[in-house]
Amino acid sequence: MAIYKELLIDQGSTFRYQVSLSGVNDNLAFDLSNFTITSHVKKSYKSLSPSVVFTTEFANNDPTSGSIILKLTDEQTAALDSGRYLFDVVIESITGDIYRVVEGLIEVNPGITLPAPAA
Repeated sequence: MAIYKELLIDQGSTFRYQVSLSGVNDNLAFDLSNFTITSHVKKSYKSLSPSVVFTTEFANNDPTSGSIILKLTDEQTAALDSGRYLFDVVIESITGDIYRVVEGLIEVNPGITLPAPAA
C-alpha cells in the first residue's frame, strides 16, 4: 500500500520534496538500486495526460538510502493553475515489477509574482 501525502506547492516557486521508503518488516531503508522512478501530477484520475511530470532523483545520488526527491522548476509550478491535483510515485524494478509507493493530493497555492515567460 502506498504512503499517502498531502503537499503544498507555491505557484511560481521551485519545489522539492523528499520521501523516504523503508521495508515493511524491518523498517530499514528500501534499496532502490534496481529501480526506476516515475511521478506524475494530474488534475483528476480521468485526465488523459499529466499536468506536469516530477523530475525524480535519489537523495545524495544514493539509491540505497531509500530516499526519493521530487522536483519541479519555478516555470513548471507557474504553469499550474491554482487548485487541487493528484499525484503518485511509481517505482519499477529491472525485472518489470511495478509498485506505487507514494500517492496523494497537491494544493497549488496561487502566486502574485510569477516568473516571466521564456522568450
